[in-house]
Amino acid sequence: MHKLLILLAVVAAAYACKNSNANNNAYNNNQEIPQSTGPDGSDLLMTLQGRWQSQQDSTYVLEVLDTKMRHISHGQLTEETEIDIDGACQTTPCKMDSTDLIDGWCFMEKGPKSSQCNIIITCDKEFLKYKAIGAANVILVFKKL
Repeated sequence: MHKLLILLAVVAAAYACKNSNANNNAYNNNQEIPQSTGPDGSDLLMTLQGRWQSQQDSTYVLEVLDTKMRHISHGQLTEETEIDIDGACQTTPCKMDSTDLIDGWCFMEKGPKSSQCNIIITCDKEFLKYKAIGAANVILVFKKL
């Protein structure tokens, strides 16, 4: 009797696995599996909020207020831009060659004169490091004020 129960359990498990694989294969063949598009943009935008002082030029400050980025030099506003978060760096201006890939996320800065995509290298409570895509390996480093 004990052997019969074990045999029945093995047959039931094999049948369940066969049906599960058939359902998975049908799903994979008929529907596209949704892909992650990166972290949530609103969370990433929150990490940028505040005032950041350049480590290369102490007279240069970035100020992020909601979706606006203000560039301040020597205490004077020099430019104000709109920013859009691209958590997976997938918008056309933000797509990079494989040689440029860095772990991080992107934000698009849209100004009256031009637009620029930037890739975040580090952004935490103390430091902001980013690179303008297409720039010659210049990494901008800011400390939170």
